[in-house]
Amino acid sequence: MVRLLAALLMLSLLAPPIAWAAKPIGLPPSPPRNDFLLSDPLVVRVQQALADEGLYKGPINGLMGAPTARAIRAYQRRSGLKEDGAVSEELAQHIETAFQIRNLLQRLEKARSTNIENARKSLLDNPATRHLLDALPDGAEIADPTRDTTACFSAPTPACLLGEAAESTKAVSRDELRFWALGEVLVAQAKAGLAEAATETLRRIGDPRLVMRSLRDIAIARAAAGRIDEALEAAAIIPDPLRRAEALTAIANESKDRGPLSLVHASLESISDQDRRIALMTRLAVTQALQGAVGDADHILQRAEKMARRPENKDILQPSLRRIAAALADMGHPERALSLLDEMTDSSERTAVLIAAAMAQARKGQTDAALITAETIVAERYRPSVLAQIALSQAKAGALTSARATLDRALSEVDAIEFPYAKAYAASRAVLAMIEMLATTKAYDVVTVLETMERIEDPRLKAEALWALSGVLADHHEADALPDVRLRAEQTSETIRSRLSRVWMFAELTSSRMLKGDVPAAHRSFRKGLSVAADMGNAWGRARALAKLASALVDLEK
Repeated sequence: MVRLLAALLMLSLLAPPIAWAAKPIGLPPSPPRNDFLLSDPLVVRVQQALADEGLYKGPINGLMGAPTARAIRAYQRRSGLKEDGAVSEELAQHIETAFQIRNLLQRLEKARSTNIENARKSLLDNPATRHLLDALPDGAEIADPTRDTTACFSAPTPACLLGEAAESTKAVSRDELRFWALGEVLVAQAKAGLAEAATETLRRIGDPRLVMRSLRDIAIARAAAGRIDEALEAAAIIPDPLRRAEALTAIANESKDRGPLSLVHASLESISDQDRRIALMTRLAVTQALQGAVGDADHILQRAEKMARRPENKDILQPSLRRIAAALADMGHPERALSLLDEMTDSSERTAVLIAAAMAQARKGQTDAALITAETIVAERYRPSVLAQIALSQAKAGALTSARATLDRALSEVDAIEFPYAKAYAASRAVLAMIEMLATTKAYDVVTVLETMERIEDPRLKAEALWALSGVLADHHEADALPDVRLRAEQTSETIRSRLSRVWMFAELTSSRMLKGDVPAAHRSFRKGLSVAADMGNAWGRARALAKLASALVDLEK
């Protein structure tokens, strides 16, 4: 036995070494360890994004090396991020998003430049508008710091208010904000009939696109003031077919005869943008229906729908169907509007149609149908406002119990709205409906309205509701409650942080009280707005506030 063991030991020493398998027999051998050479898809994304940014010049191979790390640190340093040179999903998204935003801005800037040049060429090619592009004097405009506005604020006229507004714009340094304010001054000047001042203001707007839009706004403002012939003259010189058609459509809506309608039809044919063209056609159809030309209105809507369904217009089909449906609702055909819903897949477009149809059903007295339609509105922030309008229709029909139940439901749904302003807005619509029902049917009392009003958390919306309530009380000679409500309205108005918003509210109250024939209340609102504007230091806000007040004063002087 000992000799056998010794022999085996000798054989093992003399035999060649055996290559033992690292894995069980039948499995392929593992590849050599070279993990540091494996390409990482995330590194590929980062390298590509950094290359697009011009920070990485190496190969896009997904291998993390010193050049990639240096490029990452350079990007992090430039972007204010933690400078660690590490790859992560967050970093990749950050670089890609920044590149996409920059690309978008570059495209927008290119489109802006193209639009400016096109507008400039159109204005220059038209002898009637060529002078509007005359260069301004060299150097920035400077507002006169020594001017005395005491006389204007003590005895205001549209002309002096707009003169002060135009002067205030000279202190606005940013072009886009100054042009914005000048545009609003211009519209008010056109409404007031200050043609020479409007022309001078128009020449101060340095963006040809805004000049073109302002020409449209001048025509619309003159039409709104009842000066149809002047509005048509203003529209005739607008070089851009789209802006001219927009102006003519607005003029046709204000005109008592059908003369401007033929001009609108002719101008529509020259608009190449199919989306804008369809939008104007639907507006024109509503205007024709309101003027009694129902057959013409139906015909133009059929044309608009046929145009929207063309294969090349598939990208604008959804918004086009929404516009057509809204027009049908405004024309008193909610059932035809709802019939288009089956083809509408976009939720926001569907919501707009449902709102328009429910409102139209309520106006026609079809309140049960309107409630069913409102029930299908998925977006909860819109439903309370629709329900408030339905409640008003029920109240006008004498169904006070149903009206109160619908309004209670609207208020209960307000609590489900997430966004604060949307929630306050919905609550204010319900309160305004209560105020109207108080005025017309005595379905609510002042105490209940004031208690409900506490749910409006936005100061401006709450102040508007309080002023509306004070107007109703004044109309109905409710002397007991009126002083307290007015005091609350004044106190709430003082809490509106934006002076511009405060002036805007008082200006709109001025115009609305004038429409109702309450001249004393309109004068009080105007004076309150004027006192706020007098102390405004921000030049941009002051210019816009005075333009708005001047427009309200035109209404007041009528």
